[in-house]
Parts: sequence; structure tokens; C-alpha cells
Amino acid sequence: MERNQVTSVRTVAAFLGAVLCVTSAAAQAADPNAGGTNNNTLTRPVVERIGPLDNTAVTNARIIVPDGTSLFQPIGPAETRWFAFEAEPGKTYVADILDPYSDLGANVIGSVAVTDSSGCTVFPTTCTTPPEANSNCSAAATSRAPGLEVSGDGWRCIIRTDTPQTGKTQNKRGIFIGVGAGAGNSFQLRVREATMYGRWTTNGYDFHIELQNTTADSMCAMIVLNPNSGYSWNGATWTVTGTVFTAQLTAPPMGAVKTVVPAGTLSGADNKGTLRITDCGSGQLVPNALNLSSYAFNPVTNVYLFFTPTKANEGGQNTW
Repeated sequence: MERNQVTSVRTVAAFLGAVLCVTSAAAQAADPNAGGTNNNTLTRPVVERIGPLDNTAVTNARIIVPDGTSLFQPIGPAETRWFAFEAEPGKTYVADILDPYSDLGANVIGSVAVTDSSGCTVFPTTCTTPPEANSNCSAAATSRAPGLEVSGDGWRCIIRTDTPQTGKTQNKRGIFIGVGAGAGNSFQLRVREATMYGRWTTNGYDFHIELQNTTADSMCAMIVLNPNSGYSWNGATWTVTGTVFTAQLTAPPMGAVKTVVPAGTLSGADNKGTLRITDCGSGQLVPNALNLSSYAFNPVTNVYLFFTPTKANEGGQNTW
């Protein structure tokens, strides 16, 4: 009797195991990514890649997102490789180019130019400057901290787009970067934003702005008090109500500089809004090189308002 009971239990266990196996297989087949099993299921199409054209002409520029992501690029003798990113008005961008895999002194970057979609007739001597923008690709920009130029191995371009003003015609637009060959056969490029952001108010408050320079080079920065109502874009031109408050401050090497905007000061037609710190147009502002401290003080009530500034992308989301 006991022997028969044991046999029955084993039989039931085997049957349940078989059912579980079948159920498991059915569940696996029902996976939405496993492919079609009936007429009501759509299978994923095969994705085929199309080989891109060589970006040796500005019309075939390779797209890069200005978020710090670096791109690897091979380059041959006497070649120019082109890249493009979308820029917005009133911002500062920094393009870093170097080859982290070559020996010191290889000088793999021959030359760099910042242009609009017209590119260059003869690279880099006859390049078209982007409208309503300034750029600096000099050795002084490249050697600023965090420095790239060691024996000429790196290159940096600091690019500032103009703040909207009545009559200006540039909104979102492409900025094109051409990289000419040097002694190497490859390089990497990244584009980051260096703009700093905050809030401001003069609605009964004196507004205090202090900039701290963390580098060994003097640094000019432009303060822009954007009106709270913003700007108006009709698809062709900008319209700004009133005069937008701007000020340029030059912070000495490893030093600080401060300005105070008096209570009642208007920017546009507002006494409060959003704050931006951008490059002066001389090409000196790089990500993480400047610290901003800002607060408002009411001299009547002795009340302080403190603002926490931020950098776009915090200036350095990516390494090489």
C-alpha cells in the first residue's frame, strides 16, 4: 500500500513537471520581442545601415550633439573633416579636438575653422564666419584650463552666439566646424555648452553678482538679465521690449570680480527674470572655469534672497 502511494506521488510530480515545461515554453514564445507566432503579432523588421558619405565636404558634415559626447574620426593626409551642431542664441559652446591615442608632439590636428553652412573656399584662409556669433580658436583658448595644448597636440574653439535683440535674424542654426589633417591619422571631437544660468530680481532688491575665476588666465564674462516675459520670435526676426541689461566683467587670474545691479533696474520691461553668464565674444569662457555667486538684498527690510546657479550639462558629462 505504501509502495503504491509512493508511485502515485511520483506520477503526479512527473505530470506537473511536464505541464510546467509546456507552460514555460508557451510563456517564452509569448515574449513580445520573440517574433511573430500568429497573424496578430508583428515581427520586428531587419534594420540595414546605409554607409554615410565621407564628411570631407561641408555639405556632408557629420552631426554632433553639443552635450559632451566625443566622436572618433579617421583622417587622411590633406583632408578636412566637417562637423555640425545646432546652436541657440545667447549661448556659449566649446569644441575640443585632440587625439588621445598618439604620442606627445605628434601634432595630429593641422588646423580648425568655425563657419556657417558655406564652409571655406580655401581651408582655412577663406572661411565664412557664422552670422551673429563670435569664435576663438587660438592657442590662448586651447591652453585655458582644462588645457589641451601640450606641444600643440590639442585644439579648442570657444563659440558665442549673440543674445536676441530687435531686428536680429538668427534663432536655432547650424554651426559648422572643419578639422584639417596634421601629422596623425585620427582624432576625437566633442562640443559642450559653457553657459551658466540663474535667476535675478531688482523688485525692491539690489542684485549682487560675483564671479570667481578658477584658472590662471584672466577671464571676461558677459552678464545678461533676460526679462521674465522673454523674447518674441516671428519666424524671421526677434522683437525685444525695452533694453536688455548686459554687463561685462573681467575676473583676474584665480581672482574674483563683483557688480551690483541697483533696485528698480529694468531689463526689457521687467524687474525680474532669468540670468545668463556667457562669453564676452573674446573666447575665454570654458566649462567649469567660472563660479557664480548671486543674491538679492532688500535694504529696507534687510531680507536676502539667494539663488543657486547651474551650468548647462554641468560643463563636462563626458571624458575622452
